[in-house]
Amino acid sequence: MPVMPANFPSAIEQGHVSLAVGAVLRHRGLIVWLLILIHVLSWFGLAVWNFFDPRLERIAVNNLWPVAWPSSGATSTQSLVNGVQGILLVAGLSGLGLVTSLLWAPVRFRSLRFIGVLLVFVSGWMALASQWQQIAWWGHRQRAMPSLEFLDRVAADLSREWPRHDGESTFIGPFMAYPIGAPETLILLRPAKLGDERGYLAAVDRDRQRGVLRFEVTDGYQTFWLEHQPRGTDRPGSFVNGIGAQYEVESWIGLNSQWRLFRCR
Repeated sequence: MPVMPANFPSAIEQGHVSLAVGAVLRHRGLIVWLLILIHVLSWFGLAVWNFFDPRLERIAVNNLWPVAWPSSGATSTQSLVNGVQGILLVAGLSGLGLVTSLLWAPVRFRSLRFIGVLLVFVSGWMALASQWQQIAWWGHRQRAMPSLEFLDRVAADLSREWPRHDGESTFIGPFMAYPIGAPETLILLRPAKLGDERGYLAAVDRDRQRGVLRFEVTDGYQTFWLEHQPRGTDRPGSFVNGIGAQYEVESWIGLNSQWRLFRCR
């Protein structure tokens, strides 16, 4: 039997490496297109996630930079942050690959046109960062719209006859009215289910001077207010409710001519 040279295994390994490098070089254009696809999907996926998930707007911004390795015991908040960090990592690596492709990609990718594409990607990420909260509020608006039909009926009922003491309403159930004697706030004893799957009506507040009704809505994670205004009114204003709690408007968005969705700090 012939004796194999001592360096035969390393020669095989070198041959495999050469074949792999050759395959990569032959498919450089395909690799660039794959990096472009990954980068675009990362951007689009993060924007869509921010639109549909009401938790993402605040959790990701407030807790994004401390890095924690994913584990089976991670909280839902940490899992959410890890997901955002994962998308940003994939986007960063694919973006780095696209930048370096100016050195190793086929000639058609080493052009001013391709540099323009890279600048478009940078502009897209800057736009996503600057419009992050606005995209989230479009999502909040979309989720609030199904509740308006029910809240229109509640607003009409309370506008006809505002309660003067504790009682029960056909639409919102039993409530306590504060302050005693001249109530301006109704606290629901049993939160009323709204049109979507998560939202519950917790309280109703009246501003007699401005002629508006405010509905406090919670989804178990955060609290929003829906304000029913007379036509011609615009921005919701800060207020003090019937039990003396002060609310200052943090951000808001219009739903239609009479409804405003806002959040307080």
